[in-house]
Amino acid sequence: MTEQTLARLEKIAALGIRILPLPEITTHVVFERDGCAVLVERHGEALGAAGGPGVLTGSGFAALVERGGEPWLIGKHEQRRATVAEAQSARLLFRDLQSILS
Repeated sequence: MTEQTLARLEKIAALGIRILPLPEITTHVVFERDGCAVLVERHGEALGAAGGPGVLTGSGFAALVERGGEPWLIGKHEQRRATVAEAQSARLLFRDLQSILS
């Protein structure tokens, strides 16, 4: 692992963000905090761009999207309005990761 990647992971951990061990996902690293998740591209030992935020549900990942000016969570098996707290937490996780990865 490069020193830059290690430094980024230390900053991420200091913000209470953890890596979810999902060996079936080989192209991305899944970062989680407070039930919210963001997938980040994996380039060998380096980290790439962060994808859009969302939440983890019993049936997988549900992406946070705007629909009619309101936050929604859209997954394979469900669609529902996001709570204000879910939307805020997901957006904050995304911003925190983006600031470290860019």
